[in-house]
Amino acid sequence: MSTEYRVDLDADRARSWSTFVLPVDTYTEGETTYVQSKFDPNATAENASYTITSANDSSSFAPDPVNVTEAMGLPLTEIGNVSYERAGGARFDGATVTRYVADGPAAYRGLPAGASENATLTEFSATLLVDGSGIVRLDEWSATLVDAEGTRVSFAYRHAITDVGETRVERPTWLEHARDRDDR
Repeated sequence: MSTEYRVDLDADRARSWSTFVLPVDTYTEGETTYVQSKFDPNATAENASYTITSANDSSSFAPDPVNVTEAMGLPLTEIGNVSYERAGGARFDGATVTRYVADGPAAYRGLPAGASENATLTEFSATLLVDGSGIVRLDEWSATLVDAEGTRVSFAYRHAITDVGETRVERPTWLEHARDRDDR
């Protein structure tokens, strides 16, 4: 699975592309979010599925991607059930950042989503890099679980925010199709 986000704070626009089971292209302009989903890998803009939601629409579960505070929604030191400790300063993507780290299974409360109740978290490490504006520039972690049968499963996550203040988001070419055909 991969996801790419772009946020243009000056234009109040955001766009994300993700692929998991099917490709999804999401574009937000102001208070309105347009989503293009392609249930068929060969779908074109004309035959894709579209939905439109507003920030006030209670049926939408997705936070407004332009609003970083709303998207995070948790105190910095409690993101993802992880207890971080401040570990000094660093540089990332040209910015001065404060480094927060979590190391060892005790730094993670509970088990990651989707883990079996009989699993044990045996390894865990995480790092957050936060700039002076409070933007989490890097969030990365890795973990290893062992289930009741002794099977080890390792996974990792990395989310980086780069080119802050330099990113531009253009309207997608499929936007008119979405406005013409909302599949809600």
